[in-house]
Amino acid sequence: SGGLRRRGVKIAEGLHIREAAHKARGGLIRATIRTREKTLDDVTFSGDFFIYPQDSIPGLESALAGSPLDEQELHYRSTGFWEENQIQAPGLAPADVATVVMQAAEG
Repeated sequence: SGGLRRRGVKIAEGLHIREAAHKARGGLIRATIRTREKTLDDVTFSGDFFIYPQDSIPGLESALAGSPLDEQELHYRSTGFWEENQIQAPGLAPADVATVVMQAAEG
C-alpha cells in the first residue's frame, strides 16, 4: 500500500507518537504524529520531496493539527491548504499527505 515503515510509542493514556513513510510519485514523505484519543494533536513532515513555496510545510502542519483522524477530513484540510497557498509539489498531492498521516495513525 505504499507504507514503508511504521512505529509508535504510547506516551500516556490516550496519547501516542507514531511515524510512517509513504512513497509518493514525487518522493518519500514521512509523517511523525502525536495523537490524543482520535485527534491529530501535532504532525511533522519530512522527506525527499519538493514543495513550493519552500516554507509552506509548517503551515500545512498547522492546518492539519486538531483534525479528527479521518482520511476524508485530512484530505479536505490538505486540499484547502494547497489551494489557499498555491502549493506546487511535483508528484505530491493532498491525498498523499492524508495517506501518510493515516498510515502513521493506524501503526
